[in-house]
Amino acid sequence: MTEKHKRFLKTVESDSYIFHIHTNFTDGTSSVKEYHDAFKNFSLIFTEHIRKNPSYNWKAFIQEVKKYGHLVGFEAKILPKGDIDIPIDALEKIDVLAVAVHSYKDAPETLPEALRKVFSTFADIIPLVWVHPFSSPSEKLLNTSKMNYIEIVMKGFEKSLYIEWNIKKKNFTPQEVSTLRQKYKLIVGYDAHNVDELKRMVQSYRT
Repeated sequence: MTEKHKRFLKTVESDSYIFHIHTNFTDGTSSVKEYHDAFKNFSLIFTEHIRKNPSYNWKAFIQEVKKYGHLVGFEAKILPKGDIDIPIDALEKIDVLAVAVHSYKDAPETLPEALRKVFSTFADIIPLVWVHPFSSPSEKLLNTSKMNYIEIVMKGFEKSLYIEWNIKKKNFTPQEVSTLRQKYKLIVGYDAHNVDELKRMVQSYRT
């Protein structure tokens, strides 16, 4: 287990982490400082959108998050044939990689193997979180159930990566959450794009 894996594990084992935050570096409307000031009693885990050729200064984003002592990561979409939409040199600078299915441009039936290839490539290098599974149109075109899809993709990775229960997208029912927790490492994610939205979701989840 790398130092990055140890630090991430220690953070999410606490009851005071907030995972999956977007900022005004991309499509969010709150700054890193605004989140930090609003949630001083929490360990924040930022996962900003990224592309191979991003339209913003991703290095400045990393520096801004680290200035406040929080974990920093990127949410990168899966590409055909198991590629991922992120500058490769960004991986060594972040604490976690969030892998997402957004607009997948290949046949839907190739998606599980593409995900597995990414997981196999990066799981030992950096903490991985599969964010909001089964919430994209591409995934819903698959000729299988949600839980069977997850079982196919996650086979062999049960202990090496995390699955996100996305509070905003409600990608799992309470019963599914209970079932998944028995077999996989589940992480609560908010997918927040501003402070007020995050306050509402955190309050709702914790009450």
